[in-house]
Amino acid sequence: MSERASEFLAEWVGKNVNKVPEDQREKKAEQLTEQCLEDARAQGIHADELNNAAQDGLHHYILAELGGVEQPPH
Repeated sequence: MSERASEFLAEWVGKNVNKVPEDQREKKAEQLTEQCLEDARAQGIHADELNNAAQDGLHHYILAELGGVEQPPH
């Protein structure tokens, strides 16, 4: 796992992800996943690095942060 990707993801999620109502979570997670990938690419971080840092995949990780699913223990 890339330490750089892990640090980027933690910081990005802290700045960009907030809890949303359940009926909005899936759509918001899709939007945030795309935005995160774009922002990471701009910093030279590959999508595979982000997915590895997120453990269960970036979309699932962001959905969990939105309150949609349980986050697995780290």
